[in-house]
Amino acid sequence: MGRAVTSGLVRDTELALGQICVDQGDAAGAYDAFAAAARAGDPRGYNMLGRYFQCGWGGSIDGVRAAQYFRKAAELGDVWALFNLADLHLQGLGVSQNPQKALGLYRRAAEHGLAKAQNMLGIFYETGQHVSQDLDRACDLFDAAAKGGDCWGFFNLGRLFLAEAQHEAAQGAFRASLAVGYPGYWHVLADRLAGHDDPALVRIGDTARAAARGEFDPIAAKHAQA
Repeated sequence: MGRAVTSGLVRDTELALGQICVDQGDAAGAYDAFAAAARAGDPRGYNMLGRYFQCGWGGSIDGVRAAQYFRKAAELGDVWALFNLADLHLQGLGVSQNPQKALGLYRRAAEHGLAKAQNMLGIFYETGQHVSQDLDRACDLFDAAAKGGDCWGFFNLGRLFLAEAQHEAAQGAFRASLAVGYPGYWHVLADRLAGHDDPALVRIGDTARAAARGEFDPIAAKHAQA
């Protein structure tokens, strides 16, 4: 096995270990693992160090340090770092609040095919913030995000379909979003569809709420139907 391959496997292992530590609440272990990957020159390590400070996994949020690590990761070619840095500029966390700069960063990440960035870019086109409002462009971007597996892409497609009274298309988008969602998303979807006058949409919302409570696994259900 070549040295480069071995080095790559080591970095992958460090990053996986760091994520396990995050999931288990071991902040120190997560930091050490991500830092080891970064020292080895892996841009993903720098990006995850940025996430460490962005999310406050060590106990406190530090937007300034998060931005420093995201910039380094972006310089090394990490697309997620572009997205995360855009989020900081959108919020004004550790950097100047600058939606226009955030837009540029989201655009760069979207051009690399990052689904979440395509979704955020779609919101800019939907609202007309710092771009000419273009609902067709927004719909195309939400569709691309959905095809990339982003639950919010499906959600925003569903919203646009509902605005046009295309209930069957909305049902399809919201239903598809279940299998790529997570508890926080399922709660939002359930609240959005609760009490709707379309019984099919209400049922999708009920399924989302059950998933958020851990009473239903939409991912397993999708695989069972495949």
